[in-house]
Amino acid sequence: GRAIGVSGGTPIASSILTGETTIFAPGDNILSTYKNNGYTRLSGSSQATPFVAATCALFVEQQRRNKPAYKASQVTSQLLEEADAFQYGKIINPLQLIKKVNP
Repeated sequence: GRAIGVSGGTPIASSILTGETTIFAPGDNILSTYKNNGYTRLSGSSQATPFVAATCALFVEQQRRNKPAYKASQVTSQLLEEADAFQYGKIINPLQLIKKVNP
């Protein structure tokens, strides 16, 4: 995935191994823990990745209460299906994904 700015602006440059971005997530100017018990604002795919991971974890937890556990490929498919379209591709939509299994 790639990080986007909080206003949905141009995606922040980040390393993409495949050269193709599947999904975007907030990753610009994210308040993060930092050395010496501090905080700082950081940007990039390292900030966006936890949004995707947490969304998947919430979905799996909600989904497993209702049905047999999904395979990773099924979670990915659902994540992309419920993502919102925007000018660069799709952006993660955690609420819509969770509503799918817990209306």
